Amino acid sequence: MSRGENKSKELLEELKEYKRMLEQHSKKLEEILEKLKSLLAKYNSLFLGINSLVKSFYSRFVWEDIRAEITSEGGRVIRRERDARINDIRVDFLVETLRKVYIVDVRIEPKISDVGELLAKTSILSRKYPGKLIIPILAGAVIEENIENYAKSRGIRVYKL
Repeated sequence: MSRGENKSKELLEELKEYKRMLEQHSKKLEEILEKLKSLLAKYNSLFLGINSLVKSFYSRFVWEDIRAEITSEGGRVIRRERDARINDIRVDFLVETLRKVYIVDVRIEPKISDVGELLAKTSILSRKYPGKLIIPILAGAVIEENIENYAKSRGIRVYKL
């Protein structure tokens, strides 16, 4: 066998070894991806559960403050609903009295876009409830100071619990 043929044979064997290694890594990567998909599904399920609990928990505390305000003003609640839907608008918590409508959005960590969405809901619902004062409320676990200040500057009440 010539020196060139010998070298070619060595390179071919080395290439075959790299191919086997690549196949092993590909198989391992597929296993990791499957585990990652499973973990992601569990994470999403857990997040939905936590988000639902946070919304329930915060709605209750906000409700206590709203109820105290309504009672002190001699008002009467007409409607109180979690996860309310009004003309394709979803509100985490809605309280309606004879003169006011409180719309509460609950976020674990609100963003500026959440403030914008709440303002848009306020505008739309003001047409749905003409003559009633619409009171937007943003509640959250972690509300950064800039977001809190922005929300308050736009007339939104902020509840950090």
